[in-house]
Amino acid sequence: MSIVQRPPLSVYVAAASGELARAKTFMTALRELGITVTSTWTDVIEQVGAANPMGAPQVDRAAWAQDDLDQVAKAQVLCLLLPPAGEATIGAWVELGFALALGGTAARPILVVGEERSIFTALANHRLPDDAAALNALKTLALLHGMHADA
Repeated sequence: MSIVQRPPLSVYVAAASGELARAKTFMTALRELGITVTSTWTDVIEQVGAANPMGAPQVDRAAWAQDDLDQVAKAQVLCLLLPPAGEATIGAWVELGFALALGGTAARPILVVGEERSIFTALANHRLPDDAAALNALKTLALLHGMHADA
């Protein structure tokens, strides 16, 4: 039996656009752990200047939405950083629903981070109290993913 190195674990980070700094910090920490981050929505918001620019052409808005869903599908794990009470988000809930529709937790682990406010977060594999706990869990998942026994 030998140990075979796999490609890095890939994670899609869903969060409220109002928590852009939190999401970017979390994504940077994942990359520092050697984890591939498939989500690029934070870059798009910075380039466009808004999370939901209603004045943008419909074709652009549709492309941004499709890119997000494609990146969710590409990831092996979805991590939802729940916003604090009073912070609205729409896209992150859509991304959670899409991950669940793709096969949910049987097809890919789903981590929910923060205070739960929806019955749908109960479907996640892991519910974690804060970002530090989520990073530790993802570090462990990445280590378990990185090597497997090849009989």
